[in-house]
Amino acid sequence: MKHYELALVLPVGLSEEKVKAVIAKISELIKNEKGQLLKETIWPKKALAYPIKKQKEALFVFLNFSVPTLSSLFPGKIKLMEEVLRFLLLKKKGGEDLVKTQGKN
Repeated sequence: MKHYELALVLPVGLSEEKVKAVIAKISELIKNEKGQLLKETIWPKKALAYPIKKQKEALFVFLNFSVPTLSSLFPGKIKLMEEVLRFLLLKKKGGEDLVKTQGKN
């Protein structure tokens, strides 16, 4: 199993239910890849260094998961989610984080 960390930037205006719905959608994508979600972390709102889609603050969500193989379509499916401002997918290898995919919507 390969281990990954997915960092999501979500708008502050999202309700708690919508944030949970985004996490549930991504969890479903992970399950479709025959993987499992290991850990989820939600940070409170933080100021952004620069505006993204006219948003000056955002919520950060970090998901750790493992999958046997990750489809090349996985990042594209996250990119199509309207709620996600940006994302970063990191592949964990030997304790180091290697950049896999960075997405801008």
